[in-house]
Amino acid sequence: MTLSYDRRAPEALLSVLDDGGWAHSLVEYAQSGSYAMDLHFHGYADKPDHWATLYVGTTKVVDLYHRATKKGDERFKLAVHDTYATGGHGWQAEWSTWQPPESLAAKWPAVDDYLEKVIPRVRAAHLVEGVIQSAISRFDHPDQVPLRLQRPDPRGARLWQRLTRRAVRNPQAGARGGHRY
Repeated sequence: MTLSYDRRAPEALLSVLDDGGWAHSLVEYAQSGSYAMDLHFHGYADKPDHWATLYVGTTKVVDLYHRATKKGDERFKLAVHDTYATGGHGWQAEWSTWQPPESLAAKWPAVDDYLEKVIPRVRAAHLVEGVIQSAISRFDHPDQVPLRLQRPDPRGARLWQRLTRRAVRNPQAGARGGHRY
């Protein structure tokens, strides 16, 4: 089985996330400097769906899916992990069905209310790697390129522990500068 990823985002998905778009709050969350948040685009080369995922640390708090129908209509839906679809967070099952953009746009204030409840509930244990990943993805310097960090071998474990302890004590440490989506 061959798996091919497509990180390009369709124009319709970009437009709802752009300034003035009804889902722009996802970008604002990712740029907020709080809770080590990050926004990523996903897709598979051989499938019609593309989506943007808002992460808090390594925890996915919401996916915004986009699909263009064969008739050329745009459809959107949201998805979350079962943990966040229950427990009084405010998740509404109707958000999980494909719908026209104007329909989900009308519901977006309730989505923002849901995110305001869920984001602070992500446990610190999920922020350890996520703080570092979030900081790296925001790194912007014309003379240097960030590399994805992996947990070092045992000889470097003490440095890794110091970095992650510091990051967990200050979840906002991973969010310096602006994030390009």
